[in-house]
Amino acid sequence: MPLTVVVPAHDEAAVIGPNLDRLTRDVERDRLQVLVVCNGCSDDTADRARAVPGVEVEEIAAPSKIAALRVGDAHFDHVSGDGFPRAYIDADIDVAGRDLHRMAAALAESDALVASPRLHLDTSASSWIVRSAMRIWIALPVVQQGLSGRGAFVLTDRARRRFDDWPDIVADDGFVERLFTPGERLEHDLCCATVLAAPTARAWVVRKARVYRGNRELDDLGIVGRGASDRQWLGVVRDDPRRLLDVPAYVLLTVAAKVVDRWQSRRGEVGWGSAERVATS
Repeated sequence: MPLTVVVPAHDEAAVIGPNLDRLTRDVERDRLQVLVVCNGCSDDTADRARAVPGVEVEEIAAPSKIAALRVGDAHFDHVSGDGFPRAYIDADIDVAGRDLHRMAAALAESDALVASPRLHLDTSASSWIVRSAMRIWIALPVVQQGLSGRGAFVLTDRARRRFDDWPDIVADDGFVERLFTPGERLEHDLCCATVLAAPTARAWVVRKARVYRGNRELDDLGIVGRGASDRQWLGVVRDDPRRLLDVPAYVLLTVAAKVVDRWQSRRGEVGWGSAERVATS
């Protein structure tokens, strides 16, 4: 089953090469068509992506992930005339191409319309306070049961036809998650996407503030989603009392993110960059 893959990338020179190598390894080229859309890059992301055999690259001036997704869709719609199932993967996500094919095959054998991999969170480069907060975050039902924060998902043709074009929003994965009921979503337990946790408290707060803004945008569009996850940590602690030690870090960083989000909202600030990748929900 041929699979098309759209990879939006903004200043991802540090990781794009190894991640594309793993994505394309052990997969026949006619079964995996990969397009990297470099958006507003100021580094050599495009050159490093072109160095990987079998990978196509397009460059756009605007540092916009949504614009990159639109370009990717237009490319495959024009080149292949179909191009589904289609995977959308953040450039800093480590996922194997064979795992994407497993997800696509699982979709073909089920009534689901969208598939996501199991989340593996890498906190090896994170500070102690981030590691502590993430022990709460990874156990939240909103994380365990959703597809946001994984940085990768696969859509069928029917799924993609549910919306016309990617809206001008921050949370593309949150947008996709809200469009489909739990019964239409599939998480493949044998497929794994490795997400790098924020290295510092500041980076975590920036990411979480971005999540708040993304959720607010979706609410404004009238796209109904799940309830806020802010109090779900209480259930995590109830189920695993050991996590009580992690509550101060999680609450502190969450409150800080709310403050940053409100400050940015009042100033009308909107940002996009590799340092702001959403790995929180």
